[in-house]
Amino acid sequence: MMLYAYIVSALMLLFASCAPSYDDSSVRDRLDELEQRIDELEAQCDKADEDIAALRAIIEVLQSRDYVTSVTPIMNGEEVVGYTITFAKSDPITINNCDCKEDEECIIVGITDSETEVVITLSDGSTITIPKGTIPPPTDYCEKLEDVEFMRYCYEKFDINGDKVLSESEAKAIRAINIDSKQNIYSVKGIEHFVNLESFQAYNAIALRTLDLSKNTNLRTIKEQALYKCHGLESVILPSTIETIEGDAFHNCPKLASINIPDGVKSIGSYAFAGDLQLAEITLPQSIETIGRNAFAATGLLSLVLPEGVTVTSQDMCYNCQKLTSLTLPTTITNIGYHSFDECNALVEIHCKATTPPTLEQYAFEDVVTGRKIYVPHDSVEAYKAAWSDFADQIIGE
Repeated sequence: MMLYAYIVSALMLLFASCAPSYDDSSVRDRLDELEQRIDELEAQCDKADEDIAALRAIIEVLQSRDYVTSVTPIMNGEEVVGYTITFAKSDPITINNCDCKEDEECIIVGITDSETEVVITLSDGSTITIPKGTIPPPTDYCEKLEDVEFMRYCYEKFDINGDKVLSESEAKAIRAINIDSKQNIYSVKGIEHFVNLESFQAYNAIALRTLDLSKNTNLRTIKEQALYKCHGLESVILPSTIETIEGDAFHNCPKLASINIPDGVKSIGSYAFAGDLQLAEITLPQSIETIGRNAFAATGLLSLVLPEGVTVTSQDMCYNCQKLTSLTLPTTITNIGYHSFDECNALVEIHCKATTPPTLEQYAFEDVVTGRKIYVPHDSVEAYKAAWSDFADQIIGE
């Protein structure tokens, strides 16, 4: 372009210096020819630059093991003037036909399209072959779900572009799921594909039967009332990443018989499992620090072992656990709260490992349980009998 501008300026100056009577038609003809030649040279340079860019893109395609999905001719009237090559993953490439003469600069001189491959011929006679394939249909993550009602819920909430396909990007964008009795969802099997899920709530989802969140490792908290009043819920598997189970999380799930409390859970909130009549067994990890009031009240627990590190049993923690027969308290326990184990009239075996008798608040234990034995460290028997005088005849050293 600089060359072009310089030549044009020089010739215009030449025209300006000529006498008006001078016949300049031949000069103008030569200028037109020169302008045309410069345009041709520039076009050749642009074509070379386009070819170089296309070849670089093709190299990236081959390095990424991508493949051609379609070759579309570019038409000028009835003439094919180039091709657009579309790939499965990479951006499309446009290559214009070369109509250069022998002394002009062309790099890509031909394209051959077949059913299995695209062959690009270069000016030196060498070729580049790119395999062809077909674009697989997009994965619909809703089709991985077991429950039709849950599938419908996910389409309504998360199919952002409305194409009736829950794509991978849409599935990865899901952060929170919130269902209830209105959806009538019995299963969320397939939820493991929502890998970035951070919150799951199913308040009063009475049709829900099982819940497996083990693969949803972005979950840190089971939120307050997350599974409250899930009357049909029978089993729960929590991911290893859970740190907190908040209040009422599984409150009033009368059929819940199986749940894991992962290592790493530090706190269990108030009423977290209250009213879960079928919950006969639960293992608390060593990471547990606090357990809220009524956390296990009126459950079906048969035995309970509180881990080392727990210092207090909260008010009404296991109130009215009619089937509880065995209780183990750690060496770290310092206080047994008000009504903690009241109305536990089958609790016949208590092991308290603390050498110093914990403070025993009012109605901490059911007053009268026939045949109950309270086991304490040998060297602390007399101290316990003095501190827990109402139960002195039940205290035994171990």
